Amino acid sequence: MSNKEQYASVANTSMTRTSKLSRFFNQKTVLVLIMIVVAIFVTIINQNFLSLKNLFNIVSAVSVIGIATIGASMVLITGEFDLTLGAVFSVTAWLMALLTPTYGATVGISAALVAGLVFGIVTGLVVTNVKANSFIITLALGSVYTGIGLLLNRGAYSSMSGFFTIFKEKIFGIIPYSIIALLVVLIAAALVFKYTKFGRAIFLTGSNQHAAYLSGIKVKFYKVTVFAIAGVLYGLSSIVLVSQISVAMNYIGASYTLAAIAAAVLGGVVLGGGKGDVLGIFLGVLLFGLVSNAMILMNIKPYWRGIVIGVIILIALSVSGYLESKE
Repeated sequence: MSNKEQYASVANTSMTRTSKLSRFFNQKTVLVLIMIVVAIFVTIINQNFLSLKNLFNIVSAVSVIGIATIGASMVLITGEFDLTLGAVFSVTAWLMALLTPTYGATVGISAALVAGLVFGIVTGLVVTNVKANSFIITLALGSVYTGIGLLLNRGAYSSMSGFFTIFKEKIFGIIPYSIIALLVVLIAAALVFKYTKFGRAIFLTGSNQHAAYLSGIKVKFYKVTVFAIAGVLYGLSSIVLVSQISVAMNYIGASYTLAAIAAAVLGGVVLGGGKGDVLGIFLGVLLFGLVSNAMILMNIKPYWRGIVIGVIILIALSVSGYLESKE
């Protein structure tokens, strides 16, 4: 065997091993390993961490951001950004809390969902018709939606104490209804992504918009639809939160925009579009909740949370990025 052939054989063997390693140590695996390490470390300090009650508390705590993250992830998969999340969340939450005590939960919920839908459709239409980056467009629209909310409520908060508290409650006193809401959204999204023409269309649109257009996919229609669905999910997530805390005020959703995008990217959604799955998104969201809960049980001051989560995100993305580059 010549030197060239030996070199080719060694290179092929190395590439095969690297490919197998990359397939095993993908982004989801890295997230799971980080969560296992965190769980072991915290359990040594506080044995209540792995109790069934605390595990339910962790998932329940991320149910709000989890539902919103599915919406934001769908937009990212199409190759667009949506920075209106926090503004839409805040306005729909305020509507829910304002209308429910007077007109009942049905009216309050309907108003929040319809408002989210309208905001989503408007955002989608503007993004698909204005020749500018969706990051800047949705940043501007988010400011507009926030202003609309301030004009409507004039800075006042809305309370619905004692009304529609179902997402505070638990099935058989064990499983919070908020977890059920999150699971329904996750399962529905997984089925849409994997088994429907709509799911295939948004992934193709995000991967190569020009190719999607040439293959007959109505790119603008699908993008507007995705923004509309995202708006409804933002509204749903605000309903869950308001049901839990019974109050809504201005900027209640301000912190959710970047958190949802970070969780999505952490879970494997590519900012350029065309890649992502529900399991990865859920793991990204769950890591946020697990770290936050761990810090509470370890009596770590809350202002360390952002630093710790930021470091973990950087580690996870660095490892997964390295493995993908090797593949």
